[in-house]
Amino acid sequence: MLCIYSVISLAQQNCGSELNIEELQKSDPKRYEQIMQFNKFVEQYSSNTNSNERVIDPNGTIIIPVVFHLLYDGNDPLLLNPSDARVQTQIAILNEDFRRLNADRANTPVPFQSVAADVNIEFKLACIDPNGNPTT
Repeated sequence: MLCIYSVISLAQQNCGSELNIEELQKSDPKRYEQIMQFNKFVEQYSSNTNSNERVIDPNGTIIIPVVFHLLYDGNDPLLLNPSDARVQTQIAILNEDFRRLNADRANTPVPFQSVAADVNIEFKLACIDPNGNPTT
């Protein structure tokens, strides 16, 4: 009977981070408290954010604006500034992965197949920076 209970307990646990956070609470209480404070901040921010500020398309997909900060040595002819097309390609690949539309999704390892999913998140280049200025 004990074996069955153990299997049921493991089957009901959805996230391994719960075990990790419990262990962290014991082994590093200061770090644990930092994580708890951050989680509280995120919860408060999420609940106080006006729904009009959230970017969700009509299909319910969450749109996350992103900014790329490209650093390169303009004096080195072998290191070229990545093109806008290259940046767009990387965003497209990221979106395919998050929407589970990537060509290699059939290669998902068996332990993850039951939880692999379209998370309904897409990334797009930001048009406006946090100060309201247009991005380039």
